[in-house]
Amino acid sequence: MSNQVLGFCLVQANILAIVIPLLALCLSLRGRVYAYPATTPTLVYGWTLPAAAIAAIDLIVWTAAMNAMFRLQWPVLEPAMFAAAITIVTFSAVWLTFQSRWMVVALSVVAGTFCFWLKSHFGPIFGEMTHPWQPMTGIEVGLLLAVTTISYRIGIRGFARSRRGERPFSTGLVNWLEAFSERRRKTTVKFATPLAAQTWYFQQRSWVAPAIVLSVSAFSIILWMFVNRDVGDLVEAYAFSGGAVSIATAIGGLFLGSLGSKDQTSIGQFLATRPITSVDLARRLLVVAAKSFLQTWTCWGVIFLLIFLLAQVTGNAPMERLPNAHRWELLIGAVLLSWAAMATTIVLALADRGRLIFRVITGVSFSCIGLILLNDLLIHRFGRDEIVHTFGALFGVAATAATVAAFYYAFHQGLLQIRVAMAAVGVWVILLAAGASMLPAMEPQDRTIPRMTFLDVTSRALVLGSLSLVVAPIAATPLALAWNRTR
Repeated sequence: MSNQVLGFCLVQANILAIVIPLLALCLSLRGRVYAYPATTPTLVYGWTLPAAAIAAIDLIVWTAAMNAMFRLQWPVLEPAMFAAAITIVTFSAVWLTFQSRWMVVALSVVAGTFCFWLKSHFGPIFGEMTHPWQPMTGIEVGLLLAVTTISYRIGIRGFARSRRGERPFSTGLVNWLEAFSERRRKTTVKFATPLAAQTWYFQQRSWVAPAIVLSVSAFSIILWMFVNRDVGDLVEAYAFSGGAVSIATAIGGLFLGSLGSKDQTSIGQFLATRPITSVDLARRLLVVAAKSFLQTWTCWGVIFLLIFLLAQVTGNAPMERLPNAHRWELLIGAVLLSWAAMATTIVLALADRGRLIFRVITGVSFSCIGLILLNDLLIHRFGRDEIVHTFGALFGVAATAATVAAFYYAFHQGLLQIRVAMAAVGVWVILLAAGASMLPAMEPQDRTIPRMTFLDVTSRALVLGSLSLVVAPIAATPLALAWNRTR
């Protein structure tokens, strides 16, 4: 992996790991914050400034640690400025469109704009990364400050509207479409059982992930028409965008897992006392999530097929722009990663432990940084590659241990049937066998050392251990739901 790709991934991963838990924590505590004896600008200032500072400090510390560890020369302050600006703009977009269907569009526009902006500092927007971080110009700095300031003012207005209990942001388009569909529906839908009504309620949230894919794809194609217009570059860029679908599925899972009133993660007494078992609720939620997952990848696949056919018609030889090797392996990995992201965020939202999750993420993040610095300053004889691969192996082992623990406790608490557990274990074994068979093919062919090395072992531990996250929600979902429902 080149330095520019590693730097680009580091910035995105740190921003996502900090902004999403902070945003979830903010939404879960907003009811208490509304009643504070403080002005709206003071409350907004108290939320956004610490959040932006945490995002910036996290990125500064991680970048400095990577520079010290690998003798890199990555810029420290400019990515931190981007992280702080993204945090403020994201909070403002959520407050402006809170409890509105336009929230998905707003978050998609914010994510797409800043992602392409970051990408432009590593090379062309549509194409491979050609150089390390390119410093920002004075115009970019001024534009970034202007966007942040305007978003902050918009966030104050949106927070004040939500605090006063006014109607959500609306342009009238969504209401017109809903009214049109209601006019076409001559009779009122009646549900035979409470579980059917609850399933319908789940389905009202299943559109989030497909909508994000469609909106970001439309935004990207429009941007490509004005910036690049090279069909071959569009094919290559969209082929690699399959890995980014996990961001859409993670956001969709967060919405699906927020079962409380007004999209909160805390389950109130209305849902907690319904005559439905936690096992049935969890099963129906996972079924709806699976359908949303399939719809998301169907949207991505149809758009990619249309782009592929366009390139074929225009004579751009799209097959030559795809990766030469491991095409199906990368696609299957992206699909599994996106499902693991959706299912994991569903479990985290159902658990309703925003503070605990944020503390775990920040604690693990800064502990890793401390170990990296300790290795660089004191233990010079230990290889840096071994340290990085050890962290990955520990993640795989932790994911496997958490999955086994979830199945154990769910089965002993009567939340998991034996046939379901056996089916999940069977799928897990198949995934492990398929992953073990693909790993040798993904290694370079010109190996000079025939025996398995330490890096091989840790790579296998990371890949095979992460596959447990695909089946973990089968046991973790009813556990998290019961924990939230009976707390």
